Amino acid sequence: MDILNVPKGKIPKLDALTSAREYRIQSATSVRISSYWDGGSKDSYCAYNAHGVPVDLPAHGGAPQFGGNSADVQLDSNGIAYLVNHSIFRGKHMPPTVYLPVAEFERFKAELAAELPQVTEMQLHALAVTAQLKSSARLDEWTRKYAAEDWDATRAQLRDMKLLRKNNAITPEGRNLARDARI
Repeated sequence: MDILNVPKGKIPKLDALTSAREYRIQSATSVRISSYWDGGSKDSYCAYNAHGVPVDLPAHGGAPQFGGNSADVQLDSNGIAYLVNHSIFRGKHMPPTVYLPVAEFERFKAELAAELPQVTEMQLHALAVTAQLKSSARLDEWTRKYAAEDWDATRAQLRDMKLLRKNNAITPEGRNLARDARI
């Protein structure tokens, strides 16, 4: 299952579907939807046709354990081209996920990959450490493989490449590069 992080402005066609400053895209042919609150978490769905016009979804609401129902939504049928999942997890709004037909996802994936800069193994490791660990553990993990003196210089290079923000938070592009890297 491929998921890509996309900053607003990279794919104008999908930017119109959500107001978030970044979102995720994922390929799918069918998605099971169910919208209900569960311990501070909730998924809400919106469907759109190929022109970005909202489309009605099948009935899906209420907790399954109390007789609520879920629905299977087929992309590329019934006029549904895009399905957007707005999630709240433990009271925090998460970046929305836009489900796309496989062919369109692969096209966007290739376009986004072509824009990514080439990075060294050291830079890729720094991205992976930043993406996978909280800040207090990053330097310790870095020093298992590289010298501590290289940490700040590598992060500066990644900031210049726009893969890290000024506060050393990882950007969507940096997250896409680091998604398959293991520390």
